[in-house]
Amino acid sequence: MKGSRILVGLLFGVLFVGFSGLSYAQNNPFQDEAVSIRKNTAKASILTLPLEDLVSSSEIIAIGALKDVKNTKIKTQGFEVVENVFEITRVLKGALGAGDKIAVSTLKDFEDDPKLARKQKALIFLIKDAKTNVVSFNNSVQGCWPLDSKGLPTGMGTGESLANVKKVIKNGQSNPEKKVTPVPEF
Repeated sequence: MKGSRILVGLLFGVLFVGFSGLSYAQNNPFQDEAVSIRKNTAKASILTLPLEDLVSSSEIIAIGALKDVKNTKIKTQGFEVVENVFEITRVLKGALGAGDKIAVSTLKDFEDDPKLARKQKALIFLIKDAKTNVVSFNNSVQGCWPLDSKGLPTGMGTGESLANVKKVIKNGQSNPEKKVTPVPEF
């Protein structure tokens, strides 16, 4: 008998809290502001490309180690442009060779730019602005997959494999589909 009273009490408590929460949600004076904030936040989020689009729209796909980071003193969109110098160890797509160095421009302290430590290896997907010749990561942070100690992609590449990227590159070269036009970061 005592156990059934506790059960009934718990059930009543859950129903009461559930209905009072529902009532608050319906009468919340800040609800419109919260919806507005969610809508505006979504506009600032990155639009993740499917792997096939990321690969097809990248001019260069390579594995490289970050060798140097140079401040340029050039500002765009309120951020300083930084040159990240990668030494290429392996090329999967594009006109680079092992040992080549390439400077990739990012924005200093921009939250969506990849953060790498010197000497850290990454699988990089690069685009080049036709007007300025500036090289940047394709689709910002999605174009730089840091590699862990086992050589597996992390960041936005988590769950992908190098073998799958190679397969998509091979399929894209033998069967070209609609290509996505990459938009430079700045």
